[in-house]
Amino acid sequence: MQPSHVHVRVPPDIAAKTAKTFSILGGPSMILGLALAAAVPALGYAFPTTTQPMRAITAALGAVNGMCLLGSGAALLLGAQSISDGYFDVARSGPALRFLHWTHVGALFSVILMTTFSTMSLNTAVPAYPKDAAVGFLPATALYLVPPFAGGILAAINGVAGRRLLNPARWNKYHR
Repeated sequence: MQPSHVHVRVPPDIAAKTAKTFSILGGPSMILGLALAAAVPALGYAFPTTTQPMRAITAALGAVNGMCLLGSGAALLLGAQSISDGYFDVARSGPALRFLHWTHVGALFSVILMTTFSTMSLNTAVPAYPKDAAVGFLPATALYLVPPFAGGILAAINGVAGRRLLNPARWNKYHR
């Protein structure tokens, strides 16, 4: 339930700590998200899979994962703007909270789909592509899936922390 007031007074030490948390999580998330969005598709085309379409699907899902992590970091930095001058602005926190929710859900969903398609393509041979054969699960493939998993976990951490810090009900205890 949204409070009837738009601005909630926040103690300065709590406001500073919250803004620092947003910047500690948001900035590195954006940098890692951009790196994932570029590196995972590039590495995906280097790994042998059974079909070219599966390789393209897993590379695209890796890029989506990186962009979702980038978006969750941007949402945290946007959410930091809702706390200024000792006040929490409820109206400003809403869009950041919704964007954060969708980006962390998208990152988790894309990493699940990427893992599914990647393992599915490595363990099957398709007769339509006679030159390609079933490759099997290699250690390099497991290492290829680590960065998207890390991105999904970091996006989930961003989502949980952002939801806790941007929830208007959290700040109501200071409004008295």
